[in-house]
Amino acid sequence: MIVVKFGGTSVADSSAIKKVTNTVISQKNHKQLVVLSACSGITNKLIECSELAAKSGFKKSENVFLKIQKHHFDLLNELFEDDIQIKIKTKNQLEIYFKELKDFLTGIGLLKELSDQIYAKILSLGEILSTTIFEAYISQFTNSKWIKSIDFIKTDNNFKEATVDFDSTNALLNERLLPLFDEFDVIVAQGFIGSDKNNVLTLLGRGGSDYSAAIYGAGLNADDIQIWTDVSGVMSADPRFFSDAKTIQMMSSMEIAELSFFGAKVIHPLTILPAMNKNIKVTVRNTFNPESEFTTIMNNYEGEAGFHSIIQLNKCNLIEGFDENYLNIIANLKKLNFKILNVNIQNNRIRILIAENKNQDLYQDFDLISENIDCIIISGHNLHRIANELFRELLLEIEEDIQVISHNNNSIILKLQSQNAYQIAKKIHNSIINNF
Repeated sequence: MIVVKFGGTSVADSSAIKKVTNTVISQKNHKQLVVLSACSGITNKLIECSELAAKSGFKKSENVFLKIQKHHFDLLNELFEDDIQIKIKTKNQLEIYFKELKDFLTGIGLLKELSDQIYAKILSLGEILSTTIFEAYISQFTNSKWIKSIDFIKTDNNFKEATVDFDSTNALLNERLLPLFDEFDVIVAQGFIGSDKNNVLTLLGRGGSDYSAAIYGAGLNADDIQIWTDVSGVMSADPRFFSDAKTIQMMSSMEIAELSFFGAKVIHPLTILPAMNKNIKVTVRNTFNPESEFTTIMNNYEGEAGFHSIIQLNKCNLIEGFDENYLNIIANLKKLNFKILNVNIQNNRIRILIAENKNQDLYQDFDLISENIDCIIISGHNLHRIANELFRELLLEIEEDIQVISHNNNSIILKLQSQNAYQIAKKIHNSIINNF
């Protein structure tokens, strides 16, 4: 059995939904749990209309409400041109959801108040709408069933950022969900949502659909958790700016954690933690090019040492002070909500890399000196096995003034002296990532 999760761009329109359906059907030799996000842009529209209603009443939110409604009815009309019976049945169900949304918005407008509980219910409708339409469509091609995630994923009562109760969740998955696969080949569930012990709906936080897939996959002991998105796995650089960016085929969970920490737009490591704890592999694949290369993430991946990707960070602060005060320095910086990227202590000095370019006057109270710099982070696997001499030799070939700030098993941080950070990044990607 496998868990397959499709993000918002993968179900953005009728053409995308047909591609998702083809992908699921092509894996019919597996029982599948399909987890869907809301259609692309719908969650933001639900936030917008709920906030408008709370501020100015339903009339001010009605235009956004109608756009949400039109999007889903358009999907219905495009997907069910021939099967009128399924179309009517699905439309009747959608109308129930839209009446519920309108009632919520009207009530918010009258009270001029948006509680966390109502906010959660409104946002959950994005996933409920997308899964209702998708399951109706795929039911024409396979034996499928729509389920409510609130019946299986149990949480505390933090409505907007709930914490999962794994004991209760795993018991429900094994006792109630797993037996359904004896009857159905494909089960469709919502990402992003769960419920507390009283069955009151909660949210897992933005980006929670990846987390939902990992929760389902870990609880059901899936063979594979597939995250389908709009790129071919995790790339060696941002493909919008690096035409030679390539797919990283194998990665460890620690490497994913480092990339995410440094700001790369990859799977957040906490969202796949349930899968990693069960040593279930997670693959990141491209909905729009399903035959393309993909990335496999494994908890205990032990591959060869190598450089995998680069991230360019502009306008950072590199600050220095005496290491005898380093705990106080870090504590004070955290109080100011600075994002600390790296701490390095050598020769009685502490060097701290800060993500933002802050006003240097802020550091004077801490007896620190500060320098505004650009950085490049090179990530990889088992980098401690790569000799420093070899790495420095590679850097010399680039013929730029580059200084190593930090070097650990999963990443190397470089300080750039040149103002032309983008061109240096391209050189590094070509010389070190593509040719090492």
